[in-house]
Amino acid sequence: MRLIYISIPMNGRNEEKQKEKINKIREKFRDDACISPYELRDKLNRIYEEKGEIPSYSDYLLYDLHVLVFCDTIYMCAGWDKSKGCRVEHEMAKSIDMKIIYESEL
Repeated sequence: MRLIYISIPMNGRNEEKQKEKINKIREKFRDDACISPYELRDKLNRIYEEKGEIPSYSDYLLYDLHVLVFCDTIYMCAGWDKSKGCRVEHEMAKSIDMKIIYESEL
């Protein structure tokens, strides 16, 4: 079983539609575990809430990258190249020779 990080643009996007897309991706990889930045965002929000603080964009991105390095594969959703966060995730994945799957290739 692989651990797949789903890199999906978030800012300026309809969250419900993006989450629906994530669920469809999970169906494609049903034999693997998938994690998305939405789940990580929610977890980080809870951690910071306990401290009475609000995470910054950098906090979210660094947390995503921390989790990403433990994954086997990254799945790059359409539009990743126009998203600052997705581009950083892509560069990190490339730098550690992670398997990269592009939505456009499936």
